[in-house]
Amino acid sequence: LYWDYSDYVNWPAGADVPFNVDVYNGATKKGTEVVKVSDPLELWVSAGTWKLEEQTPAAPYKIVPGRGTWNDITAGGWRDNTFFDYIDFDLSIDKSGPSWANGGSAITYTYEVQNDGPAAVTPVVTDDKCAPVTYQSGDTNGDNKLQTTETWTFTCSMPITVATTNVAVASGKDKNGLEVTAQDSFTVAVVSPVVAKKIC
Repeated sequence: LYWDYSDYVNWPAGADVPFNVDVYNGATKKGTEVVKVSDPLELWVSAGTWKLEEQTPAAPYKIVPGRGTWNDITAGGWRDNTFFDYIDFDLSIDKSGPSWANGGSAITYTYEVQNDGPAAVTPVVTDDKCAPVTYQSGDTNGDNKLQTTETWTFTCSMPITVATTNVAVASGKDKNGLEVTAQDSFTVAVVSPVVAKKIC
């Protein structure tokens, strides 16, 4: 029995994290075993039907759906299985821009995206009224993944004629294809130029 993890990331860095696996014979729990990367579990079982079920792992680990239980293990022969766990990411986005603009003028929004981790992710930024949102900078190690030590900057420009509130969304997908999002909004007021006439 082995333990595996997404992207070969062990968190905290350098740790050899233990995971607990409950051992069942039929519906009866027989005990709990510990599995680590450095210490795979070898389990000899007697006749009967057995099940191995991983306990909820310590944060920030999560069990990959469908990969936390090994059912219908029967005695005889050699079998192996891998339990897959993963760590997720935590995105945040801060949208900014000018507080006001003249009607019809173009404005530029700035989006700063951060990741509280612990996993890295490639974020996608969208705006409900402005497109395209374009990456500008921040990927300091050039791996196309937002690390916890990085802040990625995006921009988007558009003309506005009335006061406008935009909603920006930063999104990324975890190892199970589930989307994780964060959002922020920003409002720009529009002012009209005043023409003064001098009367002599």
